[in-house]
Amino acid sequence: VKDIYIIDHGVPASSTLLLPKPTSERKYILWAGDKNRFAKNFELMQEIMLITDLPSNYKFKILSKYKVGDYWRALDEAAIVVNTSRYESFCCAMFEAKAKGVPVVYKENLHNGRFLDNRLQVEYNAKAYRTVLLGLLADKNVLLKESELSRKYVLSNASLDHMRKSWAKVYREILEER
Repeated sequence: VKDIYIIDHGVPASSTLLLPKPTSERKYILWAGDKNRFAKNFELMQEIMLITDLPSNYKFKILSKYKVGDYWRALDEAAIVVNTSRYESFCCAMFEAKAKGVPVVYKENLHNGRFLDNRLQVEYNAKAYRTVLLGLLADKNVLLKESELSRKYVLSNASLDHMRKSWAKVYREILEER
């Protein structure tokens, strides 16, 4: 292979479907994926739930084998998304959560460092996830700030506009080679 071009993918972050809801309306710690897929590691999520006593106004919500619309609606009520994946291919669900202003807690170096903001990465064990979750939920201002930073990251790095710029850059590079 002579040349490899990376096209950053994007989500429709400015679409009304992915606009954030007020954080005061969010009450769930959301895990979404197929419980039976090895890659999603639902067993780790079960361990996190067992060792984490959430504040009384929050609950865990599990969404398995869902449709995209179901996930987007669940994000409207999610305070935090927990990603326990061993690996990811595109991480679209994480970008969609961040677009809605929902912070995502995920393992270090997931998707080969694709998330350049390095926000809320944890060691890959239940105690590390619990520590970050409870830290976010302990202070509404911290959670609000993480929500704002998550959305800002997607608008800057994973919007459809960003993806178009990535395509344009590749086109320019290819044309310059000719």
